[in-house]
Amino acid sequence: MLSPDQIHTLLDILDRQLIFFAARNIGPSVLNDSERTILQNSGIDVDRLITPDTDLVSLNFHLGILSNILGDERVNKLTYQELINYIERGNYIPLTAKEKAVIQSIQMQSMADIRSLRGRIFQDINNVVGSEFAVVRSNQEEFMRQIILNDTASRQSRRNIARKIAGLTGDWSRNFDKSVQYISHTALNEGRLAMIERRAEEVGKPPRAYFQVQIDACDHCKKAYLKKDGEPKLFTIAELQRNGTNIGRKQKDWLPTISALHPHCRCLLTEYIEGSVWNGAWFVLPKQTQPKINRPKIRVVINNEEYYV
Repeated sequence: MLSPDQIHTLLDILDRQLIFFAARNIGPSVLNDSERTILQNSGIDVDRLITPDTDLVSLNFHLGILSNILGDERVNKLTYQELINYIERGNYIPLTAKEKAVIQSIQMQSMADIRSLRGRIFQDINNVVGSEFAVVRSNQEEFMRQIILNDTASRQSRRNIARKIAGLTGDWSRNFDKSVQYISHTALNEGRLAMIERRAEEVGKPPRAYFQVQIDACDHCKKAYLKKDGEPKLFTIAELQRNGTNIGRKQKDWLPTISALHPHCRCLLTEYIEGSVWNGAWFVLPKQTQPKINRPKIRVVINNEEYYV
């Protein structure tokens, strides 16, 4: 069997890696004092961990803003490095206090999900160690005989534990991948929402939105976001916000949400311009008219090109 010290060391390593993952991808602000101390005791400068290219929430939030104001087609031509440069130079559209609070809220919710994942990983390890201990002890007489004969049982138990934990790491890795995808897409849609709400304030009408559903979308997304004929359903922003997230809900209870409907969801929250009609493929305004917005245009510089939106 693994000794108590060995089990403790294994859990410590996993704990440190999970905390490092959170600080590196979400930001050190989500760590509590104990978690910061764990990283600092390992020689890690916590406040220098996150950079624009690893900040999942802020990066995708700004990308959401850009995709909303510049259009998906233009934004899709941006390279990853151009997006990083845009963030690093600080010449992006300034965020309001509310939008900064939204980013912080996503970060804290993401950290809560990671802590929940950490709890499940620790439970997995406890289950593996506990079940192996029970198997070895199931025949006390045989166990003692093998211990006397060269510690065979102990070595075999360690091998079994190592094999089982190795198998679990694949599940853990997939769970982390899903977590990253969920965090990224939720932040993207929240960025798109930020511009929808800004424009709603400018025109003085409650905002409505729909979702661009991918061609290969799952049945859950199609049911949540599309009518039977394929036309997108329209939602008020207030309705989507009331639905919260689907974390912890059973599939049959999933609701339309601003956050990703599920970890692999790629449906894009999209502003509905009042008066638009569905032509079978897109919502279009008669005669391509656009609502008048009374505000100074904002200058945005991307890849040395100026845009006024």
